[in-house]
Amino acid sequence: ALPGAFIKSKLIKQGVPAKKLLVVGDLQASNRPQLAKELVYKILGINDLAKKIVLLISFRPNWLIPSEEKKAFVAWVRHSVNTDPNLILVIKPHPTERRHRVLAELLRWGVKGVIVSDNRQLELVDLLNAAEVVVQTWSFTLFEAVQLNKPVISVNPFNKNYQFFLPPLKTGAAIEVTSKQQLVEMLNRCLVDQNFLHKHLPRAKAAIANFVRPHDGQAVQRVLKLLV
Repeated sequence: ALPGAFIKSKLIKQGVPAKKLLVVGDLQASNRPQLAKELVYKILGINDLAKKIVLLISFRPNWLIPSEEKKAFVAWVRHSVNTDPNLILVIKPHPTERRHRVLAELLRWGVKGVIVSDNRQLELVDLLNAAEVVVQTWSFTLFEAVQLNKPVISVNPFNKNYQFFLPPLKTGAAIEVTSKQQLVEMLNRCLVDQNFLHKHLPRAKAAIANFVRPHDGQAVQRVLKLLV
């Protein structure tokens, strides 16, 4: 049972019979937002509903994206959010990260005025639903965000080949930026330029369609049919 045609084609090339492979879609897409935006804000401790959330997808540093790169990524986003008093930065820890460790990183880097969510309190889908824009390096959160009509900005401080790790970036699933100025400009466009979003979001959905079958609410039923 596969999420999309891309992985099916790869497995066929490796010798797996096509008849044994069924593209069912993304089961995670069936997990729809459960909490109203107002409740998400309350849990995060945001009292002003007029504030717009920029959601930063965190990760645990590794050899692919070391701590130095994460530090630059967070600093760029914090700088960009600071240019608009109507924005607030919320960091979503990776499932393998603890909230207190992310807070310790921010303290060590001197990054202030940031909210770090708690994975035990808020699901990713509810955070995405409450956010206006998602910022990441490269992350599979891209698929969930695009399916919820959220623009994604891929922040690439060291101009690395993120497309190698996440192929949909090649075809426009996210907006890649490689400078602070670009990030400020693209963040502003995503927030205020509706014409830009009307063009970008359909392009982003088309870019992920080969990797994740467009959600039609039938993914679970396909898996059940396969099992039966």
